[in-house]
Amino acid sequence: MRTSLLIVAVVVSFGVTASPALAQEQPALSSGEIAAGCAPPVGDTQAPHEFRIIGAQTLSPRSTYDNRDLLIVNGGTEAGVQLGARFYIRRPLQFGSGRLIGAPVDVITDGWIRIVAANETTAIASVEYSCGAIFQNDYLEPFNTPEMPEGRDDAGEPDFDSPARIVSGSGGHDTIVAGEFIIIDQGSAQDVQPGSRFEIYRDTANTRRFLSASKGTPLMSVGQAIVVSASGSQARARVLQSREAVRIGDYAVFRR
Repeated sequence: MRTSLLIVAVVVSFGVTASPALAQEQPALSSGEIAAGCAPPVGDTQAPHEFRIIGAQTLSPRSTYDNRDLLIVNGGTEAGVQLGARFYIRRPLQFGSGRLIGAPVDVITDGWIRIVAANETTAIASVEYSCGAIFQNDYLEPFNTPEMPEGRDDAGEPDFDSPARIVSGSGGHDTIVAGEFIIIDQGSAQDVQPGSRFEIYRDTANTRRFLSASKGTPLMSVGQAIVVSASGSQARARVLQSREAVRIGDYAVFRR
């Protein structure tokens, strides 16, 4: 009730009228869709981002927010921000270890929002779902409802001629378990599409200096994953099953 009253107050102060569409309930996302929405995105993480979270309607200044806050966006109707528009909230991961040399910057998805009020230069958004803490200066990207492809095991044999590598995990994790998401360094340019299946393998002969297997030891099967989205050079996949935790640097072999 308190959130509803705050939203009404914001709409009045901004001098706009809420669209009837805002009152319509959105279809509830499944647990799998929510997990996919909270997973890291694929694509160019270095592109400039016009819209950012610059604060929240709070009584005391702070830089961390959650799903109880009304967030302030640094763009309004003059920049094309419209009532009812939905956005992902994301930020680059600033710390971590164990990344491959040349790997892309890891990105955290903090949740998604809906614009509930806007004037010419500023907008107010309510948080539809928070995957974790939301921070000042997080950037916005257009929201699309995540699609979860069928998990049917009808793919062909693993193609070992051009294996992909796992370059990132959910939340910047170096180890990933079944149900979580990974980013691999192959995408639509390599014919990887939503629904593509991958086998995950580990080269145990190059694991650690004192714990590595003997040279020539075959790759160890670790698990399986299915792609949920792909760009030109990357794909996001959900780990379906794993014998042990999947790691950054493991091989992902396309089943063609």
